[in-house]
Amino acid sequence: MHFDITVAFPIVLPNVWNLACRITRDPDLAEQLVAQAYAKTLAREEGSLQIEEAFIRVASNIVDLWQGIEHSCKPPRRAHHTSANCLDLLSRIDCLPDLERICIFLIDAHGLSVHKAAEVLKIPAHGVVLLLLITKTRLAWHLVGAD
Repeated sequence: MHFDITVAFPIVLPNVWNLACRITRDPDLAEQLVAQAYAKTLAREEGSLQIEEAFIRVASNIVDLWQGIEHSCKPPRRAHHTSANCLDLLSRIDCLPDLERICIFLIDAHGLSVHKAAEVLKIPAHGVVLLLLITKTRLAWHLVGAD
């Protein structure tokens, strides 16, 4: 089902916000990225989009904007009730290079297909598969203590 872009944007906002917060690890910066990504997407898009397409367009602009600014790796804020193993895994994910982290978020947290993630990241689908394979293997090795 297609929606006018002004209707589709509010529908995808929770997922867009979630992605921006995961990427930036900073709600203030995430807010800036989302606003800029929406403005950039709105300037380029006309007519109607499917909900998934609206998310992909905005997410792609978020990734582009994020890669265009300098940022430091600061530790994310974590809930106190998170288990030690989970914290360790989350810390490992947070320390991944941006492209690998974003790839994991798009596929595992947002449920995009490899092809849709490739569209957001502007890399070939086989590049996404390779990133996932390398990243998940590295994380799995860490979890079993073969670091």
